[in-house]
Amino acid sequence: MVFSRASELSWAERVRRMVAQRPQAAWSVNELAASFNLSASTLRRRLDGEGSTLSDCVREVRLETALLLLQSTLLPISDIAYRSGYASHSRFSAAFRERFGFCAFAFATFAELWRTTFGAIGLMLSRARCDDTSLFNYLR
Repeated sequence: MVFSRASELSWAERVRRMVAQRPQAAWSVNELAASFNLSASTLRRRLDGEGSTLSDCVREVRLETALLLLQSTLLPISDIAYRSGYASHSRFSAAFRERFGFCAFAFATFAELWRTTFGAIGLMLSRARCDDTSLFNYLR
């Protein structure tokens, strides 16, 4: 993994990293600007210069958090919405569908199917002899 110095990161990436520490928080531009020792107007200007906004950064982090939770847990969608920073299930569902093109429930269902299917295949493969011919025969 390559680590970047904070000064090499875009302002949008710095904001996203800060928000990712507490995606469920009610972030304000004043609070974020203060954490970078900037005024709110300076932070807005720097984000604008990169073609981004505070709300874009917060929304992206929250949806990425939700996507990760949907992929890796069996939590109810309402809990995932809350942990991702959405106050209502309906706003979360609308934002998720707008960003990814499908509903969160469908994605969660697919992720669970993927985990159970490929988790079982991984277990079978770990028990198989792993040379080309035995692996091929095992999967047939």
